[in-house]
Amino acid sequence: MKRLEESFRIGEEIIHYAGFLSREEQIVFYFRMALHAHNTKRYKQCIEFCKAGLALETAETELTARAFLAMINSYLLTGNYDPIESLLPDYESFGYDFVEESAKFTRAIVKAKKGEYDQAIPMLKKCLEEISKPARIHVINELLEIYLKMDDFTSITELIEAEDQFLPFHVNTPYKHASLGEYYKYKGTYQFRAGKFDEGLTSYLNSIRSYGKIRAYEEITASMSDLLSYFTLHKKGIDLKSIQRIKEVYDEVMIYKNNCEV
Repeated sequence: MKRLEESFRIGEEIIHYAGFLSREEQIVFYFRMALHAHNTKRYKQCIEFCKAGLALETAETELTARAFLAMINSYLLTGNYDPIESLLPDYESFGYDFVEESAKFTRAIVKAKKGEYDQAIPMLKKCLEEISKPARIHVINELLEIYLKMDDFTSITELIEAEDQFLPFHVNTPYKHASLGEYYKYKGTYQFRAGKFDEGLTSYLNSIRSYGKIRAYEEITASMSDLLSYFTLHKKGIDLKSIQRIKEVYDEVMIYKNNCEV
């Protein structure tokens, strides 16, 4: 994550000299900056960089398609859903393998975020059947979020019992770590609501551990707050063993933090 931040900072310094680049070099620069902005959660800047590249682009390339998807995801992550539905037809015109899968998933997510669950759930279930295994956890997270809002514990249980079919074996990108952290947070929320406090604690600690690997401190703070709130809400004390487990994970997160700052 630190390397991404540094790369983006250097890119920002180059912006002032972009006019000296050839048209093709400017296109590549803007699209790569869009991807860096997305990966460092600068979603507004991602959209701006992608639009700048698209204004110059005349050929279809894989970089264009990936930057276009980053722009769509940036709209999604900032809760601006209306532009997405108008952008998807243009995105689907790119002839790359990842486009069809991501477009279907994005359409389903937009329906979910708008609360149109009667349409979103069947669409997400279909995605789960058709999508590649490394991407399944993203679909699962969307379904879990919906089912938690609906208090549909039966459907949540079915998904969790099949987690060996979608949990990633090789977690090697910030996006995958974040998705795994989100999954364990949803799983822990369900377990706490079901009165399974030990299991819920384990899931939340797994969530914090995953977020810690990418220094997602905002998410770590939210997960810790939720964790303590559940114990308070149910008037359940935290025993010494649980405190020790929390401290162990905290120490792990601090090791990740210190290693990244070296």
